[in-house]
Amino acid sequence: VIVTKTITRKEALMRQFKHIQDSEREVIQKMLYSQKKYSLEDIASILDRAPSTISREIERDSTHGYNAREAGEKAKERRKAAKKKAASFGCREQN
Repeated sequence: VIVTKTITRKEALMRQFKHIQDSEREVIQKMLYSQKKYSLEDIASILDRAPSTISREIERDSTHGYNAREAGEKAKERRKAAKKKAASFGCREQN
């Protein structure tokens, strides 16, 4: 028996904008520094993300190598700064 799930356009669009979670950052870090060399495509497949998402996450949050905890802190700071900037332009706050 083969079961397929059809998703709506709204579900597809909402999935597109999901932030990387701390647990996913931990997986990225473990796979990057494991004995076995995992590719970005391997990591992306495990996390059900696009390889470009993983690449951007690593590039954006690596100073002296990728650290999941530091990456999470940097992401929170960027979101906080973005909300503050949006508020200064009179934009409504979004969740």
